Amino acid sequence: MTGYSPPGTHLPPVKEEEADGGGIDPYRGRVPGARAHRGLRGVSLLGFISRRTPGYLDNPVRQNLFRAGHAHAGVLIILALVGLLYVDQADLGDGLKQLVRWCLAAAPILMPLGFFLSVASPRAERPNRMILFTYVGGLLLAVGILTLGIGLLRARRPIPAEGVADPARVEAGTKLVRVRLPAL
Repeated sequence: MTGYSPPGTHLPPVKEEEADGGGIDPYRGRVPGARAHRGLRGVSLLGFISRRTPGYLDNPVRQNLFRAGHAHAGVLIILALVGLLYVDQADLGDGLKQLVRWCLAAAPILMPLGFFLSVASPRAERPNRMILFTYVGGLLLAVGILTLGIGLLRARRPIPAEGVADPARVEAGTKLVRVRLPAL
């Protein structure tokens, strides 16, 4: 480890006696905010790779589950944010709207948490029981998305029958236009 510096950095190499922490912060004064995040530095994926931490690079199960945790976190948070935009447009009661909000907020937290905590030990050869968080997160995601989808489908207004004017359009002074789509 002596003389190793992460690629793309212009920092002087970290000395071996400083690499394990040893009361010395090798990043002090070089990275803004590094002192505030000093405790979290060792658990990040980038830290594992750049410092070639044993237990990560030599453990394919841990690598794959950490990779899956990061990927699911990114995708699910975007899905949750988009889904939360549509909750108020859904034809659901207040209780079901709250359920959808809670499910969409919990899934991006629980699923990645299950991936990460299931291989928290560097010597893990297979996931532990914490992997159940991924199943709970998946169930909550399914409940939230299905409930939201049903509510959005119920919120669609049906097209009035032939010759019947929509009162809202008549009041607004617009014509009712009926579009016929070809059958699939």
